[in-house]
Amino acid sequence: MGGGFFIPGLEGYKLRLATAVLVLVLLALNRFPGYAPPISQSTSEIIGAGAAVILLAQSLIEKLITDSGSAPEEDDDSDDGRVSTSSTGSGSGGSSRVGGVEEECFGLVARDPQLEDDVRWAGYALDENLGCPSVAVLHGEQGLVYYRRRSSKDATSSSSLELATALLQTLPMGTRRAIGMGDALAALGGVAGNSGAQLAQVLGMAKAEGAVVVRIGERGLLLVAPPVGGIMRDQAVWVERAAALLEGSGRGSERF
Repeated sequence: MGGGFFIPGLEGYKLRLATAVLVLVLLALNRFPGYAPPISQSTSEIIGAGAAVILLAQSLIEKLITDSGSAPEEDDDSDDGRVSTSSTGSGSGGSSRVGGVEEECFGLVARDPQLEDDVRWAGYALDENLGCPSVAVLHGEQGLVYYRRRSSKDATSSSSLELATALLQTLPMGTRRAIGMGDALAALGGVAGNSGAQLAQVLGMAKAEGAVVVRIGERGLLLVAPPVGGIMRDQAVWVERAAALLEGSGRGSERF
């Protein structure tokens, strides 16, 4: 995605959890064996330990939220309790459900292996780093071409082409800034309510509140459902970087 700090295996809350534990362990070792620091150092240690405990609590809370939002679904016909994983292929792409997360690619994304890899990676990164429960990519001529979601609802693509057309007309060409869906829908005027319902269907949300959209080149749109607490401005940068990655991906006419 360009820039950012990413360590494989320490995505999302895991890096904060490891940092908090490391700080607490180092503070404990600083007192071994029987070292008595001056009052000024003790004050610094208390402040550091307090910050580490707060960071640890935040990490554990985020872990609970993430685990509850992506609880694995078990196959009722299975006797060994393994998580059900299915993969299907069709003329329009393949779908998969692993650990309660479902993905599917259509159209140009399914036809270009490199573009598919980049789109799937972007969806995974937004899910893991921001906790976004749903990510979708729309194309101005093909409608819904990718989605990743934790919701059990089926993807709705019947009205996605109409939604893509309306949003592309609203967002200025060359815009790479994440825009709140409230602002984007307000700019659509009379069709705002209809487009809001379409967006909610595509992302599997009850309503479009809190979602953001970024334009991808001339014909693409990246839609992201908000995690618990919404998407902050510094977090929206991740969405913008994902859109920038996808804008440069693909071959020739398969590009966004």
